[in-house]
Amino acid sequence: LKQLDALEGEFPDMKPQFQMARFQVLMRSDEAAANKLAGELADGIGKNEPGLLNQIAWTMIDDTQGGGMKNPDLDLVVKIATRAVELTKRDSGEILDTLAYALFRKGQVAEAVKIQEEAIQKLPANAPKQMRDEMTARLATMKAKL
Repeated sequence: LKQLDALEGEFPDMKPQFQMARFQVLMRSDEAAANKLAGELADGIGKNEPGLLNQIAWTMIDDTQGGGMKNPDLDLVVKIATRAVELTKRDSGEILDTLAYALFRKGQVAEAVKIQEEAIQKLPANAPKQMRDEMTARLATMKAKL
């Protein structure tokens, strides 16, 4: 983290990239600090950046391949994902998918299913098959918990 501080001082125009790198390091070493930084990023440099907001939220809850956080602040994740959905006017299947999964992880299964169905419908016809398959599998997992 000290090296990131030094680099950030040397290259201030790259602050967003360094902040995201700091966030990812903290996710592995200090989850409380990572949750705090996620909120700061979402209220700061990411406030009007739906892609960045989605990246932060998904990174916190992505439990595939050993990713994500063990104890993400799920209220914060839902807040961040909701903001991303609002900024895209509910038009991004990928961003809706993140919100749905955050709600599912939070225990709001019925709402998660509804939003996941919307997410799949909003995927463009040329969306990668793997993405569509993963989202459909998440929907099946969610429905199994209803």
